[in-house]
Amino acid sequence: MARRKCKRIMTKIGECQCLIDYGRPIGCCTVTKSMRAPEKGRRDILCIKNSKGLRRGSFDDLRKLQTFPKTFKLSESKTQALKELGEAVPPKLAVFLAKELKKSFR
Repeated sequence: MARRKCKRIMTKIGECQCLIDYGRPIGCCTVTKSMRAPEKGRRDILCIKNSKGLRRGSFDDLRKLQTFPKTFKLSESKTQALKELGEAVPPKLAVFLAKELKKSFR
């Protein structure tokens, strides 16, 4: 299967892989294990645009994008935590799949 080529989005604050524009995702909004934490001076992974303006996405924004609750424990190392987020099945997706599987066994 051919890998989808992601289009980078240029914004006033830099290049984004994913732009959340008033709650609507634009670009490639898939969290992968190879992502690096967004920092000034590096290509941004996630940009958020809302009524407060345009800003760089934080680690917590990536966690929310993957539907992990703030109370969920990840590694202390940001690099390792990003790898964990990228390799994990998002919790809400897992719940949805479990419900659908349960229905199919009835």
